[in-house]
Amino acid sequence: MVEMIKARKAELQKEGKKGFTLMEMLIVVAIIAVLIAIAIPVFTTQLDKAHLATGAANTRSELATVTATYLTDGTDIAAGDFVTQISTDLGSDALSGCTVTIDGTSVITVTGPGASGTETMNYDPAVITGATS
Repeated sequence: MVEMIKARKAELQKEGKKGFTLMEMLIVVAIIAVLIAIAIPVFTTQLDKAHLATGAANTRSELATVTATYLTDGTDIAAGDFVTQISTDLGSDALSGCTVTIDGTSVITVTGPGASGTETMNYDPAVITGATS
């Protein structure tokens, strides 16, 4: 097979034709397809991790704002309202597809999309009342 390709290439060179053979092009396409098949899952995983980091950072930011409000004027916020407040203050895509769960005992869990994992953060139970799931 390889000898046939080499022979055909030699014939084309004698005739003055330059270029790639069909076989060479198919090999290149196959290599590119394999690289793409490897890259897409890696890209998707990294994208999910970035969404988790964004959602956690925005949750942390809103937690700081709510805590500052509580310390300033004593106003607490219900757990369900806290999650809504993140979207209101920071925009509708602030959580980037993450789920925020408040357990009512001082732990907020941000669960990322896909298999990106979770992040937890602590809060003062006086600031956020109630729990969500």
